Amino acid sequence: MHEESVEQTVDHAEPNFAGDTEVFQVAARVLTAIALRGLALTARPMPLRQFQLLAVLDETGRSSAAQAAHALRLTVPAVTRLADRLVASGHLVHTTHPYNRSVDTLELTQDGRDLVSRVMHWRHQEIDHILDRLPPSQRLAAANALRAFLHAAAGRGYGIDHIAVSASPDPITAQ
Repeated sequence: MHEESVEQTVDHAEPNFAGDTEVFQVAARVLTAIALRGLALTARPMPLRQFQLLAVLDETGRSSAAQAAHALRLTVPAVTRLADRLVASGHLVHTTHPYNRSVDTLELTQDGRDLVSRVMHWRHQEIDHILDRLPPSQRLAAANALRAFLHAAAGRGYGIDHIAVSASPDPITAQ
């Protein structure tokens, strides 16, 4: 009963945001909650920073600790500490480069790849549930506004520079 009344309130309430910055602050809270809930659903919940390292390595493949540190805007020692915890949990292999022993390399194990896949799949579904509540024109406008925001944020130290953001409209609504 309580869930229905909350849902009805959300469906019919007009948001009253102070301005554009406030809208983005609220959106950041929603996206952060989705990110953290996805991690809480795993068999052994882990800190967001550890998962971010797994996600970067899932995107880039085997990388040096320095490359991962650059992508995450962390120091190499900080990435090495994260990697040590992920090695202990069986999600990561930490080795030295075969031709240069001074270079540490990081690579996901199958368990690490599976974890990233499960969490990202859950996040994708959760975001889709929210987006499905929007009419196609609003969904497209929201996606385009977020693409513009991400392009503006690139190069400012938020750890997204290694991610290509498509400038094309959402294929679902562009039909």
